Amino acid sequence: MTGFIKTAGADGLRSGFSTGAYAAATAVAAWRRLQGQPFMTPLPLRFADGRTRDIAVAGVALHAEDRAESWAVKDGGDDIDITDQALIRAQVSRAAGLQPRPEDFVENCGAATLILRGGMGVGLVKRAGLDVPPGKWAINPTPRAMIGDNLRHAGAGDHKEPLLIEISVDNGAELAIRTLNPLLGIDGGLSILGTSGLVIPCSNVAYRETIRVLIRGAAAAGTKRLALVTGGRTHGWLRRIDPHLAEYAIFRIGDFIREALEICAGQGIPRVTIGCMAGKLAKYALGHANTHAHQVALDMAAVLHLLGTRGFSYDQSLGGRNFSSFREFLESLAEPEQKQAVAILAREAGGLFRQWAPDLEVEILVFNPGGELFSKDTGS
Repeated sequence: MTGFIKTAGADGLRSGFSTGAYAAATAVAAWRRLQGQPFMTPLPLRFADGRTRDIAVAGVALHAEDRAESWAVKDGGDDIDITDQALIRAQVSRAAGLQPRPEDFVENCGAATLILRGGMGVGLVKRAGLDVPPGKWAINPTPRAMIGDNLRHAGAGDHKEPLLIEISVDNGAELAIRTLNPLLGIDGGLSILGTSGLVIPCSNVAYRETIRVLIRGAAAAGTKRLALVTGGRTHGWLRRIDPHLAEYAIFRIGDFIREALEICAGQGIPRVTIGCMAGKLAKYALGHANTHAHQVALDMAAVLHLLGTRGFSYDQSLGGRNFSSFREFLESLAEPEQKQAVAILAREAGGLFRQWAPDLEVEILVFNPGGELFSKDTGS
Protein backbone atom coordinates (compact mmCIF):
# COMPACT_ATOMS: atom_id res chain seq x y z
CA MET A 1 0.00 0.00 0.00
CA THR A 2 1.39 3.38 -0.98
CA GLY A 3 -1.49 5.77 -1.46
CA PHE A 4 -2.59 5.93 2.16
CA ILE A 5 -1.01 4.48 5.26
CA LYS A 6 -4.25 2.69 6.00
CA THR A 7 -6.79 1.29 3.60
CA ALA A 8 -10.37 2.16 4.46
CA GLY A 9 -11.83 -0.17 7.02
CA ALA A 10 -8.58 -2.00 7.73
CA ASP A 11 -9.22 -1.85 11.49
CA GLY A 12 -12.91 -1.01 11.50
CA LEU A 13 -12.38 2.74 11.01
CA ARG A 14 -14.63 4.20 8.34
CA SER A 15 -13.40 6.62 5.67
CA GLY A 16 -15.15 9.84 4.72
CA PHE A 17 -14.94 12.91 2.50
CA SER A 18 -13.37 16.33 2.94
CA THR A 19 -15.12 19.69 3.10
CA GLY A 20 -13.75 20.31 -0.40
CA ALA A 21 -15.45 17.19 -1.75
CA TYR A 22 -18.79 18.28 -0.29
CA ALA A 23 -18.33 21.77 -1.73
CA ALA A 24 -17.89 20.22 -5.18
CA ALA A 25 -20.83 17.82 -4.75
CA THR A 26 -23.26 20.51 -3.62
CA ALA A 27 -22.11 22.82 -6.43
CA VAL A 28 -22.92 20.12 -8.98
CA ALA A 29 -26.29 19.34 -7.36
CA ALA A 30 -27.23 23.04 -7.37
CA TRP A 31 -26.19 23.37 -11.02
CA ARG A 32 -28.30 20.35 -11.94
CA ARG A 33 -31.32 21.88 -10.19
CA LEU A 34 -30.73 25.17 -12.00
CA GLN A 35 -30.84 23.22 -15.26
CA GLY A 36 -34.09 21.50 -14.32
CA GLN A 37 -32.49 18.10 -13.81
CA PRO A 38 -33.82 15.74 -11.11
CA PHE A 39 -32.31 15.57 -7.64
CA MET A 40 -29.76 12.78 -7.38
CA THR A 41 -28.27 11.26 -4.24
CA PRO A 42 -25.82 9.75 -3.89
CA LEU A 43 -24.13 11.90 -6.52
CA PRO A 44 -21.22 10.52 -8.58
CA LEU A 45 -18.24 12.84 -8.02
CA ARG A 46 -14.86 12.92 -9.69
CA PHE A 47 -11.96 13.10 -7.20
CA ALA A 48 -8.43 14.42 -7.49
CA ASP A 49 -7.09 10.92 -8.24
CA GLY A 50 -9.37 10.68 -11.31
CA ARG A 51 -11.71 8.13 -9.73
CA THR A 52 -15.46 8.62 -9.33
CA ARG A 53 -17.07 7.99 -5.95
CA ASP A 54 -20.64 8.40 -4.75
CA ILE A 55 -21.25 11.15 -2.19
CA ALA A 56 -24.50 11.90 -0.37
CA VAL A 57 -26.27 15.22 -0.88
CA ALA A 58 -29.10 16.14 1.49
CA GLY A 59 -31.23 18.42 -0.66
CA VAL A 60 -31.64 21.08 -3.35
CA ALA A 61 -33.84 24.14 -3.84
CA LEU A 62 -34.56 26.57 -6.66
CA HIS A 63 -34.64 30.05 -5.12
CA ALA A 64 -35.18 31.95 -8.38
CA GLU A 65 -35.08 31.32 -12.08
CA ASP A 66 -31.36 32.02 -12.09
CA ARG A 67 -30.32 30.76 -8.62
CA ALA A 68 -30.30 27.31 -6.99
CA GLU A 69 -28.85 25.90 -3.80
CA SER A 70 -27.82 22.48 -2.52
CA TRP A 71 -26.64 21.30 0.89
CA ALA A 72 -25.01 18.24 2.43
CA VAL A 73 -23.95 17.01 5.86
CA LYS A 74 -20.25 16.28 5.95
CA ASP A 75 -19.44 12.68 6.82
CA GLY A 76 -15.75 12.50 7.73
CA GLY A 77 -16.00 8.81 8.56
CA ASP A 78 -14.38 7.95 11.87
CA ASP A 79 -11.87 10.77 11.61
CA ILE A 80 -11.89 13.06 14.65
CA ASP A 81 -12.46 16.50 13.13
CA ILE A 82 -14.45 19.55 14.13
CA THR A 83 -16.12 19.71 10.70
CA ASP A 84 -17.65 16.24 10.90
CA GLN A 85 -21.45 16.61 10.54
CA ALA A 86 -21.11 20.26 9.46
CA LEU A 87 -23.73 21.45 6.99
CA ILE A 88 -22.05 22.60 3.77
CA ARG A 89 -23.94 24.57 1.12
CA ALA A 90 -23.33 25.69 -2.42
CA GLN A 91 -25.39 28.29 -4.25
CA VAL A 92 -25.05 28.52 -8.03
CA SER A 93 -26.29 31.61 -9.87
CA ARG A 94 -26.17 32.80 -13.44
CA ALA A 95 -23.95 35.84 -13.23
CA ALA A 96 -23.98 37.75 -16.52
CA GLY A 97 -22.41 41.15 -15.92
CA LEU A 98 -21.28 40.34 -12.37
CA GLN A 99 -17.85 41.69 -11.48
CA PRO A 100 -15.74 39.47 -9.22
CA ARG A 101 -14.74 40.83 -5.85
CA PRO A 102 -11.02 41.01 -4.98
CA GLU A 103 -11.40 38.07 -2.58
CA ASP A 104 -13.10 35.84 -5.18
CA PHE A 105 -11.42 33.21 -7.35
CA VAL A 106 -12.04 33.25 -11.09
CA GLU A 107 -11.71 29.79 -12.61
CA ASN A 108 -12.06 28.46 -16.15
CA CYS A 109 -14.66 25.76 -16.76
CA GLY A 110 -14.75 24.94 -20.45
CA ALA A 111 -16.41 27.87 -22.19
CA ALA A 112 -17.76 29.12 -18.86
CA THR A 113 -16.13 31.31 -16.24
CA LEU A 114 -16.68 30.45 -12.59
CA ILE A 115 -16.63 33.12 -9.91
CA LEU A 116 -15.91 31.17 -6.74
CA ARG A 117 -16.87 32.95 -3.54
CA GLY A 118 -16.96 32.14 0.16
CA GLY A 119 -20.23 32.70 1.95
CA MET A 120 -21.21 32.62 5.61
CA GLY A 121 -18.91 30.42 7.66
CA VAL A 122 -16.02 30.38 5.17
CA GLY A 123 -12.94 32.29 6.28
CA LEU A 124 -10.78 34.91 4.59
CA VAL A 125 -7.02 34.47 4.51
CA LYS A 126 -5.29 37.41 6.17
CA ARG A 127 -1.69 36.25 6.40
CA ALA A 128 0.93 34.82 4.07
CA GLY A 129 2.26 31.29 4.34
CA LEU A 130 -0.81 29.25 3.36
CA ASP A 131 -1.85 27.56 0.12
CA VAL A 132 -4.18 30.51 -0.52
CA PRO A 133 -2.78 34.06 -0.80
CA PRO A 134 -3.81 36.79 1.64
CA GLY A 135 -7.06 38.53 0.78
CA LYS A 136 -8.68 35.45 -0.78
CA TRP A 137 -11.34 33.07 0.49
CA ALA A 138 -9.92 30.08 2.38
CA ILE A 139 -10.83 27.64 -0.37
CA ASN A 140 -7.82 25.50 -1.18
CA PRO A 141 -6.54 24.61 -4.67
CA THR A 142 -7.77 20.99 -4.79
CA PRO A 143 -11.37 21.84 -3.85
CA ARG A 144 -11.38 24.64 -6.44
CA ALA A 145 -10.11 22.22 -9.07
CA MET A 146 -12.69 19.59 -8.08
CA ILE A 147 -15.52 22.13 -8.30
CA GLY A 148 -14.46 23.20 -11.78
CA ASP A 149 -13.81 19.68 -13.03
CA ASN A 150 -17.13 18.30 -11.82
CA LEU A 151 -19.17 21.25 -13.06
CA ARG A 152 -17.55 20.90 -16.46
CA HIS A 153 -18.47 17.22 -16.59
CA ALA A 154 -22.01 18.13 -15.51
CA GLY A 155 -22.37 20.38 -18.56
CA ALA A 156 -21.62 23.77 -17.00
CA GLY A 157 -18.61 24.10 -19.27
CA ASP A 158 -20.97 24.71 -22.20
CA HIS A 159 -22.57 27.69 -20.43
CA LYS A 160 -21.29 30.85 -22.15
CA GLU A 161 -22.10 33.25 -19.30
CA PRO A 162 -20.31 33.43 -15.94
CA LEU A 163 -21.57 31.40 -13.01
CA LEU A 164 -21.28 32.49 -9.40
CA ILE A 165 -20.51 29.58 -7.03
CA GLU A 166 -20.90 30.55 -3.38
CA ILE A 167 -19.78 28.04 -0.74
CA SER A 168 -20.93 28.40 2.87
CA VAL A 169 -20.81 26.37 6.10
CA ASP A 170 -23.55 26.65 8.70
CA ASN A 171 -22.06 27.86 12.02
CA GLY A 172 -18.65 27.90 10.35
CA ALA A 173 -17.45 30.97 12.23
CA GLU A 174 -18.24 29.33 15.57
CA LEU A 175 -16.62 26.05 14.55
CA ALA A 176 -13.49 27.84 13.31
CA ILE A 177 -12.77 29.20 16.79
CA ARG A 178 -12.04 25.60 17.83
CA THR A 179 -9.53 25.09 15.00
CA LEU A 180 -6.07 26.47 14.20
CA ASN A 181 -7.55 29.01 11.77
CA PRO A 182 -7.33 32.03 14.10
CA LEU A 183 -3.66 31.25 14.77
CA LEU A 184 -2.94 30.83 11.06
CA GLY A 185 -4.58 34.12 10.17
CA ILE A 186 -7.87 32.91 8.67
CA ASP A 187 -10.70 35.17 9.79
CA GLY A 188 -14.42 34.62 10.07
CA GLY A 189 -14.82 30.96 9.35
CA LEU A 190 -13.53 27.59 8.28
CA SER A 191 -11.26 26.58 5.44
CA ILE A 192 -12.54 24.47 2.56
CA LEU A 193 -9.82 21.84 2.58
CA GLY A 194 -8.62 18.65 0.99
CA THR A 195 -5.65 17.50 -1.08
CA SER A 196 -7.48 14.40 -2.37
CA GLY A 197 -11.12 14.84 -1.36
CA LEU A 198 -10.83 11.82 0.93
CA VAL A 199 -10.52 11.54 4.71
CA ILE A 200 -8.81 8.35 5.83
CA PRO A 201 -9.05 7.98 9.62
CA CYS A 202 -6.44 6.20 11.67
CA SER A 203 -5.88 5.74 15.36
CA ASN A 204 -2.30 6.56 16.39
CA VAL A 205 -1.62 3.00 17.51
CA ALA A 206 -3.00 1.54 14.27
CA TYR A 207 -1.10 4.10 12.20
CA ARG A 208 2.21 3.24 13.84
CA GLU A 209 1.59 -0.48 13.57
CA THR A 210 0.74 -0.12 9.90
CA ILE A 211 4.02 1.69 9.30
CA ARG A 212 5.83 -1.13 11.07
CA VAL A 213 4.11 -3.86 9.04
CA LEU A 214 4.74 -2.14 5.72
CA ILE A 215 8.42 -1.44 6.42
CA ARG A 216 8.90 -5.01 7.64
CA GLY A 217 7.40 -6.27 4.38
CA ALA A 218 9.66 -4.05 2.29
CA ALA A 219 12.71 -5.23 4.25
CA ALA A 220 11.70 -8.86 3.75
CA ALA A 221 11.53 -8.18 0.02
CA GLY A 222 15.18 -7.09 0.09
CA THR A 223 14.54 -3.35 -0.34
CA LYS A 224 17.69 -1.32 0.29
CA ARG A 225 16.18 2.15 0.22
CA LEU A 226 12.82 3.43 1.46
CA ALA A 227 11.18 6.83 1.12
CA LEU A 228 9.24 8.32 4.03
CA VAL A 229 6.91 11.16 3.07
CA THR A 230 4.59 13.25 5.19
CA GLY A 231 1.48 13.19 2.99
CA GLY A 232 -0.12 13.12 -0.44
CA ARG A 233 1.61 16.11 -1.96
CA THR A 234 5.11 15.09 -0.90
CA HIS A 235 4.38 11.56 -2.12
CA GLY A 236 3.51 12.85 -5.59
CA TRP A 237 6.45 15.23 -5.74
CA LEU A 238 8.95 12.58 -4.71
CA ARG A 239 7.55 10.18 -7.31
CA ARG A 240 8.08 12.86 -9.94
CA ILE A 241 11.76 13.37 -9.17
CA ASP A 242 12.48 9.71 -8.34
CA PRO A 243 10.23 7.69 -10.67
CA HIS A 244 12.35 4.53 -10.43
CA LEU A 245 11.73 4.03 -6.73
CA ALA A 246 9.25 1.18 -6.30
CA GLU A 247 5.79 2.15 -5.08
CA TYR A 248 5.97 -0.42 -2.28
CA ALA A 249 9.05 1.42 -0.96
CA ILE A 250 7.27 4.75 -0.36
CA PHE A 251 5.32 5.25 2.86
CA ARG A 252 3.22 8.12 4.16
CA ILE A 253 4.27 8.43 7.79
CA GLY A 254 2.27 11.52 8.76
CA ASP A 255 3.74 12.94 11.97
CA PHE A 256 5.56 9.83 13.22
CA ILE A 257 9.06 10.69 12.06
CA ARG A 258 11.19 9.26 14.87
CA GLU A 259 9.24 6.03 15.16
CA ALA A 260 9.38 5.49 11.40
CA LEU A 261 13.15 5.99 11.36
CA GLU A 262 13.64 3.65 14.30
CA ILE A 263 11.46 1.02 12.61
CA CYS A 264 13.58 1.30 9.46
CA ALA A 265 16.78 0.87 11.46
CA GLY A 266 15.30 -2.05 13.39
CA GLN A 267 14.38 -3.79 10.14
CA GLY A 268 17.90 -3.40 8.74
CA ILE A 269 17.02 -0.88 6.02
CA PRO A 270 20.34 0.83 5.12
CA ARG A 271 19.10 3.97 3.33
CA VAL A 272 16.11 6.25 3.83
CA THR A 273 14.96 9.27 1.84
CA ILE A 274 12.67 11.69 3.67
CA GLY A 275 10.39 13.97 1.67
CA CYS A 276 8.87 16.91 3.54
CA MET A 277 7.95 20.57 3.33
CA ALA A 278 9.70 23.37 5.19
CA GLY A 279 7.23 23.59 8.08
CA LYS A 280 7.77 19.94 9.00
CA LEU A 281 11.50 20.40 8.53
CA ALA A 282 11.55 23.22 11.09
CA LYS A 283 9.89 20.95 13.67
CA TYR A 284 12.33 18.16 12.84
CA ALA A 285 15.26 20.54 13.34
CA LEU A 286 13.95 21.47 16.80
CA GLY A 287 13.95 17.79 17.74
CA HIS A 288 10.22 17.05 17.75
CA ALA A 289 9.70 13.30 17.39
CA ASN A 290 5.98 13.75 16.62
CA THR A 291 5.02 16.81 14.61
CA HIS A 292 1.22 16.88 14.84
CA ALA A 293 -0.04 20.46 15.16
CA HIS A 294 -2.21 19.59 18.14
CA GLN A 295 0.72 18.02 19.96
CA VAL A 296 3.44 20.55 19.25
CA ALA A 297 3.13 24.10 17.95
CA LEU A 298 6.05 25.43 15.98
CA ASP A 299 8.07 27.83 18.15
CA MET A 300 9.26 30.43 15.66
CA ALA A 301 11.45 32.14 18.28
CA ALA A 302 13.27 28.84 18.77
CA VAL A 303 13.65 28.39 15.01
CA LEU A 304 15.11 31.89 14.60
CA HIS A 305 17.46 31.31 17.52
CA LEU A 306 18.63 28.02 16.02
CA LEU A 307 19.24 29.64 12.64
CA GLY A 308 21.19 32.45 14.28
CA THR A 309 23.44 30.03 16.16
CA ARG A 310 24.20 28.27 12.88
CA GLY A 311 25.36 31.42 11.12
CA PHE A 312 22.17 32.46 9.37
CA SER A 313 22.25 36.17 8.55
CA TYR A 314 19.10 38.11 7.70
CA ASP A 315 17.37 41.43 8.32
CA GLN A 316 17.21 41.49 12.10
CA SER A 317 14.10 43.67 12.02
CA LEU A 318 12.20 40.57 10.93
CA GLY A 319 12.91 39.00 14.31
CA GLY A 320 10.28 41.15 15.94
CA ARG A 321 7.50 40.06 13.62
CA ASN A 322 4.90 37.63 14.86
CA PHE A 323 5.18 34.98 12.17
CA SER A 324 2.30 32.50 12.21
CA SER A 325 4.25 29.81 10.34
CA PHE A 326 7.69 28.97 9.07
CA ARG A 327 6.37 29.33 5.53
CA GLU A 328 5.37 32.93 6.26
CA PHE A 329 8.86 33.58 7.59
CA LEU A 330 10.46 32.06 4.48
CA GLU A 331 8.28 34.13 2.19
CA SER A 332 9.54 37.28 3.93
CA LEU A 333 13.08 36.44 2.76
CA ALA A 334 14.86 36.77 -0.55
CA GLU A 335 15.42 33.51 -2.42
CA PRO A 336 19.10 33.07 -1.43
CA GLU A 337 18.20 33.54 2.22
CA GLN A 338 15.33 31.06 1.89
CA LYS A 339 17.69 28.42 0.54
CA GLN A 340 20.26 29.15 3.23
CA ALA A 341 17.71 28.85 6.05
CA VAL A 342 16.26 25.61 4.69
CA ALA A 343 19.71 24.10 4.13
CA ILE A 344 20.72 24.88 7.74
CA LEU A 345 17.58 23.27 9.13
CA ALA A 346 17.99 20.23 6.86
CA ARG A 347 21.51 19.69 8.17
CA GLU A 348 20.28 20.11 11.75
CA ALA A 349 17.40 17.67 11.23
CA GLY A 350 19.69 15.19 9.50
CA GLY A 351 22.02 15.18 12.48
CA LEU A 352 19.13 14.43 14.84
CA PHE A 353 17.84 11.67 12.59
CA ARG A 354 21.24 10.01 12.64
CA GLN A 355 21.22 10.18 16.43
CA TRP A 356 17.79 8.55 16.55
CA ALA A 357 18.76 5.84 14.06
CA PRO A 358 22.57 5.64 13.91
CA ASP A 359 22.74 2.80 11.39
CA LEU A 360 20.68 4.65 8.77
CA GLU A 361 21.99 6.67 5.86
CA VAL A 362 19.46 9.50 5.75
CA GLU A 363 18.73 11.84 2.84
CA ILE A 364 16.30 14.75 3.26
CA LEU A 365 14.43 16.29 0.33
CA VAL A 366 12.70 19.58 1.15
CA PHE A 367 9.97 20.82 -1.21
CA ASN A 368 8.54 24.30 -1.60
CA PRO A 369 4.74 24.79 -1.77
CA GLY A 370 4.85 24.47 -5.55
CA GLY A 371 6.47 21.04 -5.39
CA GLU A 372 9.93 22.14 -6.48
CA LEU A 373 12.98 20.83 -4.65
CA PHE A 374 14.02 23.43 -2.10
CA SER A 375 16.97 21.71 -0.49
CA LYS A 376 18.67 18.35 -0.29
CA ASP A 377 20.71 17.06 2.65
CA THR A 378 22.63 13.87 2.11
CA GLY A 379 24.38 13.73 5.43
CA SER A 380 27.62 15.22 4.22
